[in-house]
Amino acid sequence: MQAVFAVVIAAALVTLSFVIGRRVKNPIKDMAYECGIEPTGDARQRFTVKFYLVGMLFILFDIEAIFLYPWAVVYKQLKMFAFTEMLVFIGLVLAGFFYIWKKGVLDWAATNRDNGTVTGGIPANLKSMLEPVPATTIPTRRSN
Repeated sequence: MQAVFAVVIAAALVTLSFVIGRRVKNPIKDMAYECGIEPTGDARQRFTVKFYLVGMLFILFDIEAIFLYPWAVVYKQLKMFAFTEMLVFIGLVLAGFFYIWKKGVLDWAATNRDNGTVTGGIPANLKSMLEPVPATTIPTRRSN
């Protein structure tokens, strides 16, 4: 009964918005929305590995921050044990943070140590992997 009621309400709301709603055609309103900036370029461009590394690190540090909430709930019951346990946990998180900072994962515009030029923060061994493959080197299928 509840599922039928939910489907009826959803269908009624969609139908009412279609019947009552105004339809204003406007080229600006039909444009894709991207944070107020007019979209340019191809949406299927390649991102550097650093983008994904920072994304994964953000998720990891978010998950680690979530572990602070249950600790805060039982802190008064566990007393000094909880405090030392959380000091060890935060120490490990900070050690990981300083490690990735030292490795240059968070440095988006790293400079080349040899000549001081900006390399975009991509290590030399990864840079060759990220360059597009020329079309002449891609094997094609031949039909027999």
